[in-house]
Amino acid sequence: MQPPVFDKFQNEDRDFKSIGKSLWVYFAVMLAITMPFSYIDNGLSAIISIITILITIFYCKRKTKIQIPGSIYDLNCSVKELGKYFILMTGFSMAAILFISIISTVFTKITNLDIPQADFTFDFSSLSGWLFLFYVCLIGPIFEEVLFRGAILRTLNRYNRYFAIIASALIFGLFHLYLEQGAHAFVLGLVLAYASLKTDSLMVPILLHIFHNTLTTFTSFSMSLTTIDLLFRFACMIVALIWLSNHIKDLKKEYQEDPISYPFFSRLFLRFSFISWFVLFILETVVSFIVG
Repeated sequence: MQPPVFDKFQNEDRDFKSIGKSLWVYFAVMLAITMPFSYIDNGLSAIISIITILITIFYCKRKTKIQIPGSIYDLNCSVKELGKYFILMTGFSMAAILFISIISTVFTKITNLDIPQADFTFDFSSLSGWLFLFYVCLIGPIFEEVLFRGAILRTLNRYNRYFAIIASALIFGLFHLYLEQGAHAFVLGLVLAYASLKTDSLMVPILLHIFHNTLTTFTSFSMSLTTIDLLFRFACMIVALIWLSNHIKDLKKEYQEDPISYPFFSRLFLRFSFISWFVLFILETVVSFIVG
C-alpha cells in the first residue's frame, strides 16, 4: 500500500497560520512570565527564554503536525563538509556585518541617532552571568534550531525548497526584533537553512549555531582575540564569496528544478499574525531609538 501523497495546498492555510501564531505564542508566554518580575537580569532572562521557546516548539509542531524523525539529529555529513559550511556561515555573516555597519554609520551621521543593539553583557561575578553564557553558547542555539530549522523550515519545505530557506530565515530575523541583530540573523538563517536541507540534518545547523555564538562571545572578551577573530572572518568572507561565484550556476540550476511558481510569500506573510509582528518589530525599533 502506497503512503498518502502530501497535497502541497491542502494544509497551506493551517501551516502558514500556525507558524505566524507561533511567534505570538512566544511573545505572549514571554510577557506572561516576565510580568511578575520588577527586575530581570540576564540569567533569569535565559531561564525564561528556555521555557518560552520550549512551549513555542511544542505549539508549532503540534499545530503544523510536522513529524521530525530521529535520523535528522544525525550529522549526515563529513567533518570536512561541516567545516565548509562553517566557513561559508562565518564568511557570509561577516559580509552582512560589514554591510549593516556601513548602513548604520551612514544612518547615524545623517540622523545623529545610534541604531539600538541587544545587550549581551556577561557578569561572571554572579551565577547570572554564567547562566546567560551557557544559554547563548549552547542551550539557545539548540532550541532555536529545533524551532526554526526543525519545525518551521521543514513545514515550509513541504511547499518549496527555496521558499522554505528564505522564509524561515526571514522569520528567524524578525524573531530577534532588534534591527541590526535581525538583519544579521536573516543572513545567518539562510546559510543554516541551506546547510540543514542539503545534509538532511538538524545536527549540522545546531553545531554551526553553537560554533558561531561561542566564537563571537569568547573573542569579544579580549582585544587581541577580537583582532584575530576579525582577520579570520575576513578570510572566511573571501572564501565564501569565491565559493558563491563558483557555485552560482549550480544554485540557479537547483532553483530551476523547483522554482517558486506560486505566491507563497504573500500567502504566508500577508496574514494578520505576520503583519502585526512587523508592526511590533517597527515599534520596538522606534521605542529603542527614543529610549536610547
